[in-house]
Amino acid sequence: MNKSNELTPSATETKYTVEVRGMKETTSSDTIRYYFESRRGANCDVIDIRYVPNKRMFLVTFDGNEDVSVIFKKEHKVEGAVLHVEEHVAPTYCKNKLMITGLNAKSSKDNVTNFIEARTKQDVASVEFGDEESGAAVITFLQPVDIGQLQAVCKKRTLDGNHIEVHKVAESDCIIVKGFSPKTTSGTIEYYFDNKKRSGVENVVKTEMNTDHGYCVVYFKDSKNAMAACENSHIIDKCKLTVQIFYDCLGIHHDEDKAAFEVPQPVYITNIDNKKLKFLLHSTLSQSQLCEQLQAVNAEITWPSSSDDNKVEMKCTLSKEKSGYQKLAQTWSRDVKEGVDKYLQSLQVDKHSVAENLHTLLMSRLKELNIENQDNVSVIIEKTTSFEIYIVGHKTPVQTLSAIIKEMIKDITKDITRKSKEMSDMISFKHHQLILLEYTHFADKLKSKYVGFDIQIDTKGNVVKFCGTGVDITAAKVEIFEILNGIVSECFGKRSKLFIQYLKRPDVEKKIYGKFQASGTVGVLDFQDGTIYVHAMTNDEAETCAEILKESIIEISLDIENWQTPVLNSREFGRYIEDLEDKYRNTILEITTNQLDEVAIYSLSQSDGHLVHKKLSDFISMNGVQEKSYQLSPDDVKLLQELMKEEIEKLEKELKQENIVFNITHNSIFIKGQGKAFEDAVKEVESLLKCINSVASNSKFQKVVKKVMGKTKLKQIGEDGNESSDDDLDDGTRTDSKGIIQGNASEIACFTTNGNKEVLIIKGDITQLDVDVIVNAANKDLQHKGGLARVLVKIGGKSIQDECEQYITKSGPLSDGEVFCSKSGDLHCKMIAHAVGPTWKGGKHNEEKYLVQCIETCLAVTEKNKFASIAIPALCTGIFHYPSEAATNVIVEIVKDYFRVHPSSCIQTVCLCDVVFDTVKLFQKAANMHFAKTASKGLTAANDQQNVQAGNIEIKIVKGQLARMKVGAIVNTTSKELKLDHGAVSASLLKNGGPSLQQECTQNYPNGINYGDIAVTSGGNLKCKIVCHGCLNQWRKEGSEIKELEKFVMECLSTASKNKCSSIAFPAMGTGKLIYPAGLVAKSLYKCVEEFSSQNPKSVITEVLFVVYDKDHDTVKAFETEENHRKKISTVKNTDRILKGGVSSVVFSRMNDEEKREVLKTAIAAKQHFEEELKETKDEMKKKDEELDQLQKKVSNRQLLMHGEKEALEGNKVVYFDLYPERAYKEGSAAQTHFRLAESQFYRLISGSGNSFTVNKVQYVVNPPLVKHFHKAIDDMKKHRGAKMAYPILAFHGTQATNIKSIVENNFKVPGQQGFAHRTDTGFYGRGVYFSEYPGYSMGYISGATQLLLCQVLPGNVYVCPAVIQGASLQQGHDSHMSPDKKELVIFNSHHILPFYIVHYTTGGFAYQQKKF
Repeated sequence: MNKSNELTPSATETKYTVEVRGMKETTSSDTIRYYFESRRGANCDVIDIRYVPNKRMFLVTFDGNEDVSVIFKKEHKVEGAVLHVEEHVAPTYCKNKLMITGLNAKSSKDNVTNFIEARTKQDVASVEFGDEESGAAVITFLQPVDIGQLQAVCKKRTLDGNHIEVHKVAESDCIIVKGFSPKTTSGTIEYYFDNKKRSGVENVVKTEMNTDHGYCVVYFKDSKNAMAACENSHIIDKCKLTVQIFYDCLGIHHDEDKAAFEVPQPVYITNIDNKKLKFLLHSTLSQSQLCEQLQAVNAEITWPSSSDDNKVEMKCTLSKEKSGYQKLAQTWSRDVKEGVDKYLQSLQVDKHSVAENLHTLLMSRLKELNIENQDNVSVIIEKTTSFEIYIVGHKTPVQTLSAIIKEMIKDITKDITRKSKEMSDMISFKHHQLILLEYTHFADKLKSKYVGFDIQIDTKGNVVKFCGTGVDITAAKVEIFEILNGIVSECFGKRSKLFIQYLKRPDVEKKIYGKFQASGTVGVLDFQDGTIYVHAMTNDEAETCAEILKESIIEISLDIENWQTPVLNSREFGRYIEDLEDKYRNTILEITTNQLDEVAIYSLSQSDGHLVHKKLSDFISMNGVQEKSYQLSPDDVKLLQELMKEEIEKLEKELKQENIVFNITHNSIFIKGQGKAFEDAVKEVESLLKCINSVASNSKFQKVVKKVMGKTKLKQIGEDGNESSDDDLDDGTRTDSKGIIQGNASEIACFTTNGNKEVLIIKGDITQLDVDVIVNAANKDLQHKGGLARVLVKIGGKSIQDECEQYITKSGPLSDGEVFCSKSGDLHCKMIAHAVGPTWKGGKHNEEKYLVQCIETCLAVTEKNKFASIAIPALCTGIFHYPSEAATNVIVEIVKDYFRVHPSSCIQTVCLCDVVFDTVKLFQKAANMHFAKTASKGLTAANDQQNVQAGNIEIKIVKGQLARMKVGAIVNTTSKELKLDHGAVSASLLKNGGPSLQQECTQNYPNGINYGDIAVTSGGNLKCKIVCHGCLNQWRKEGSEIKELEKFVMECLSTASKNKCSSIAFPAMGTGKLIYPAGLVAKSLYKCVEEFSSQNPKSVITEVLFVVYDKDHDTVKAFETEENHRKKISTVKNTDRILKGGVSSVVFSRMNDEEKREVLKTAIAAKQHFEEELKETKDEMKKKDEELDQLQKKVSNRQLLMHGEKEALEGNKVVYFDLYPERAYKEGSAAQTHFRLAESQFYRLISGSGNSFTVNKVQYVVNPPLVKHFHKAIDDMKKHRGAKMAYPILAFHGTQATNIKSIVENNFKVPGQQGFAHRTDTGFYGRGVYFSEYPGYSMGYISGATQLLLCQVLPGNVYVCPAVIQGASLQQGHDSHMSPDKKELVIFNSHHILPFYIVHYTTGGFAYQQKKF
């Protein structure tokens, strides 16, 4: 029964209010409000809505101005419930009654009466208290009372410590009936009071009876019947009833004196789930939680001793001391049952049935399971017909544990099913395959991938054993075969049995595999018929492992001559080997000898191996008896005995003291001895022989010496080298005394090294040299199909190729650094050494090491075969891309080092030969640094005069591509951001040099560089050591940018010198898209080199190349003009140079006065001649420039007309004149002038693109209407801007070939004209027609096309855009726009454009048009 009541009338009740009943309990006040405001309800505004709980109705109040009568005429349905709507009648309030609330439970009637009477000054008739929980009482006065006054007073004063509130009391429409018989029903009472004849009243609405407390509440339709019922006496079932007005706000007040309190009887709960009861008996925490809930409803639980007794007793703990005990007692039993049921519902029981064959495995798993917080969840196991597992406890822990056990059962089921299908299998594999599988942990990966799967790799039996399901085994086999099919094998080459035995040593093998692992690679060695293979999972890993193996083990054969054999069989030698092996045991040294008296050294240290080799060689040499004989002609012996008599007698005496046998016969010299004394004797003898050879090879010099200088001077010259006479210098070739150089080959220089060995620098065909051994640059497969190899096979015959192929078939391909020697076929030599040199990869992949190995091996095999001479080309400098300067230096160094270690070698002559003059010069340069020069033809005077000399630096002009230059340093110009794909030359270098160039720039210069600064990278795959990158500003008329260019050039030269580069290559910087004047650039470059040479006279730079594009005629001409100018100045200044007959400064100093005067006279005449010629050249150049300028003006102004052009201009039709290149130049020819003008514009501004283009046709276009419009536009421009801005320029436009005819005949369309269409975008730099002076730029819009439009355009006053201005209109006060980089020109007026030429071009060679007659 709800305690709320309408205590005061609402202000809204003056308006129209209805009562709404019949809705669901869940229906909210908002739902009712929205319904009645809608059209389906009243379609009126609801101004108030409140719920009356005791009557279970809503009071809905509408605005009285609106008509709501419609709501009584329709049926109302909300949320499926039919509503009952009645008009609300406002209640009537008692004038002599009031209700107080908020009373203290201890307040008595007397206290209340006295308090109220004192405040109202009126007598109280009665006080009716409500139930204990209401804290309310209804007070009846004898007269009407002023409630407002009392309300104000009660706010200030308290009653028994409580502030009470005062409310009006509505007339009650219900009574409370007591004293009826236990047999009396509520129906009897209802029918009685609804019978006016019996009770005097009627209109009963409902009755509510409480038999436990003996009362019944009767509700009437109005309060009058309730009041009347109280005035009459009533008897039902012979019992006199007590009838009083009932105020529902007071509740039912029980008379404690009349009804004794009885404690409710215990409640027994027997329907508890057995599994939940077991859990509760097990869980102390859950018991505590349930007890706390029962205490809240005044009950305590008695737990059974076991779960089998599922009867649980609940005792009531209520007493009279408990506030509201009577009411609590009424609902106690229900509250206890509901509380227990609610708690039991919070528990969950999950059941899992398990087959018997799974039970044991599951139990073992459950024992291992760690259940956290067992007070929240328990596992109960029961065995019935099948095994059942129950998870009992609170919901969340139960769900978690249940999921785990469910997964366990699933896994166990899978395991049992899988085991029932398990089988075993085995496959055989090669040993190296199994080793690779082990190293890659393949077995562990498969075990983790396939559950319950087992795999064992048996490397001893070379098998793989499987255990698992058939499906898993099949899948595993597939994976194994996929991996094994991916194994890469690298052939390391065929090796000796001793090498393989050494490699198979456990300690060696462990070291090798350790190095593999340290490098992060997995590799396995395999041996097949003496050939070693390296197996790995990728090509890179296989190559890396092969390189590691090659670097790790050094095998050196000790060449033993017959006289050394006795030493090998001595005890001393055996003990010496043992001592060495013990000393170098850390690098696992092993020295082997065999019955053939061959000695081999094996070690894991390159340095130790070479050191041991030297020690063994020294030991054998010191302990062995050597002998040597020299065959001479009788004349040479006679000359020796006559000229060197004193020296020979002295030598014989000295050698005798050293126990050296020394004999001279009529045609030979014989030496025999031991150790260092023998070597010194050889040197002395060969020194004498060299003197004789010098004399024999130069008869003129011999006569002079015999006549003038005497024998002592002869010996001195023989030791120091020949001084060439004037006659010698005139001869461009040399045939040496030994007859090595044949045909057109020429000796450039001759040097001596340790042991008086001769090193010749030769330019020419290596096949024409009469030597014992020729070194060939071979590939790994010995397929001689190109370069020197092809020439050798062509001249020597097919037998050379056949022998090489037989070796490859038998032993496999060679590795870098290895050499195979074949017979020479029909060649003059006795043997060919096919050396596999390294391919240049930037210098970071042991390239130098492999090249050194090649040269050392070639010299060693020559020595082993007792040959006396060998010819070596510049290995690896061709298609192998090894930088020429670096390669030649390495070769010379190794030759020098070899003879330092082997001064008594049988090799007497080494020829360093190449057909490329620049490479020969590099050989000579390296030899100058490492050897003593004995005879030299040098670079003849003619050669010296070919190029400009700045101090020690030779300056050369080279026509070609910069990326192909073989120099120490290459100079590149690119963007400030170092984006190497910007610019044709830079892009070409990036393409040929590889991505490492860009990576180094990005990494080392993240913020780019400024104009004039330099960024240095390695050469990558280019044939250079370093690349110097820089950027130049766009050329402007004031020319200040040339200073930045010169600063950059000086920085490049300085950087190249610091990096030990002897040569550097510059492009024609700035002459392309930056529009630097080619003549000024050439002058600045020469000037910088001369200044650098003057400031750095000891710089290592000896050669500077200016690389220009051969089709850029203007730039080539500018550089050649500057070169000629510099040559003439150099010739005038340098009278000490060779002039006419090869007269050197040394020769000049030895001339008499008359000869000197003649030479000086000739020099002065030459100087005057050159000065006159220089002046003529300058005048001629000036004249040519003026002529070219006049020619362009004539063409532009139509002063030079084609045949038929005048008639065409008088008409209205477009006329095309087809022009082709012609070999002969005809002065005044309009056709040739037009062609060459278009061709020149094309070539000049495509300079440095890296591509080879050829203009094969030019169509000269004459469109009379457009010509008239264009000339009128020029006149208008002169008026508005002046004559300087009215001069047209030539610019290219790229478009598809299908558009060209329409454009030529109808001109370009600009935005706004009919027919205009954007081909790419709306215009980065304005909405106009785009042109460029650079053909390469326009080609970017027509990839693959072969035609460009070359137009005359009128730029006028140009606005240079600071940035992109997408689709902008023409800037005010200007006639055209230009991009920030000045490469694009935007024309906005079609009359400022005149299509002039259609340029047809191709890539490839050039050919003149053949005329038909």
